[in-house]
Amino acid sequence: MVLCSLLFLVGSALETGAQSTPLAAPLKTNAPVLSENQVIKKMWDAWNAPIKPFRIMGNVYYVGTAGISSFLITTPQGHVLIDTGFEATGSPDS
Repeated sequence: MVLCSLLFLVGSALETGAQSTPLAAPLKTNAPVLSENQVIKKMWDAWNAPIKPFRIMGNVYYVGTAGISSFLITTPQGHVLIDTGFEATGSPDS
């Protein structure tokens, strides 16, 4: 019933030639417009941001970044790092 009423109202508006108005005016801001490369770098930096490692369970730890998962499994015989991320992940200048 609601859908029929909505369709009727839309159809009536179209028949009468009603002008459509935008729902919201464009935001006016003083923020700089970023280039495509700057946007990609900003997204990458957020994805590759360091986070504090944490224990998942037992001897399994999350040692990745905010958006790139890496897991460390510790054993008495040695440790195993699964999915090491990218070359820049964890480097001082990343």
